[in-house]
Amino acid sequence: YLTSFDPPAFKRFIRFSRRVNRLLLPWTRGKAQAGVGIPYIDYARGDGLSIGPGQDREWSPVLIDDETPWVFDYQGLWGNDTADPLGGERGPAGPRYEKSATVRHPWGDVVGWSGLSKLAPNHAVAADLIRLRLGELEEEAAALTVNVDSARAQLRADVASGVPVTLAQELDLNALAAQRVRLGDERRRLNTRLLNPPPTPGPHDHLRHRHLPNTHETRNRLRFLSLWSAVSTPLLLTALGLAVLPNRSLAILTTIVVWTLVVLGIEAAARRHFVGYLVGVIVLVLAVAVVAGFVVSVITWGWRYAFAGTFWTLAAILLFANVQELSRD
Repeated sequence: YLTSFDPPAFKRFIRFSRRVNRLLLPWTRGKAQAGVGIPYIDYARGDGLSIGPGQDREWSPVLIDDETPWVFDYQGLWGNDTADPLGGERGPAGPRYEKSATVRHPWGDVVGWSGLSKLAPNHAVAADLIRLRLGELEEEAAALTVNVDSARAQLRADVASGVPVTLAQELDLNALAAQRVRLGDERRRLNTRLLNPPPTPGPHDHLRHRHLPNTHETRNRLRFLSLWSAVSTPLLLTALGLAVLPNRSLAILTTIVVWTLVVLGIEAAARRHFVGYLVGVIVLVLAVAVVAGFVVSVITWGWRYAFAGTFWTLAAILLFANVQELSRD
């Protein structure tokens, strides 16, 4: 199977690559982004030691909290710390502390960590909060009505008596009236919610990127994944070996590039992201072609003609986009 992780040493590069991916592939913005892929082979034969009620070894839950001495007092790691820059081969931290000895977010604020701070615990509490807000809106609307009526009466009196009225006074009155309309809209929405409460939310509704278990794979796909997990890393290492050979010719470099693209393409197919990978390769090829064409133009015709050609190309692209907008209207 294929697993992924984000090496701490490359977190800036990974963050940048994800931004570029969201920009070039907008349909992937709502999906969870995987890190560096590593193939593993796991032999799950089902004949290992069974742990649990009625099994070879029993277990029972034990409640831990800040009053548990070993939980609160020990801030170190549960194993050897090799200071691996890639984040691997390091002993895990305890339930309360991170590897940096800071308190884990899910331990210190489990409600906020799970994204539930903004949600009422049940419909009864939500209804009480709505009624409280409706009372506040009643008071604010009453005060605004008094202010609007007073300001409007003052302006009418000034106009009737010949006193000049400034634009700022009219704008202030319009702002008060608009605020009263917004409060009325909020009251209407809250009353509707109070009369028609929403359905009971599911346990995972607060999750934006829910990680689901892998679906059951077909036998052919399982064979493909098993074979690929066995040969993918040797193929990449072979390509790296060719890259460091002395007297590298253009044919060898071309072979390395093609080999790398093929390996990454198979990896994308194994992850079921081949379309996105193909689009990314096409965009990269087009970008390289544009840069190469610009450089060739500068060398052949001079920088003035190169920049002129660039501006004409951008003008053609902009004209095409504008004509498309007009056709939609």
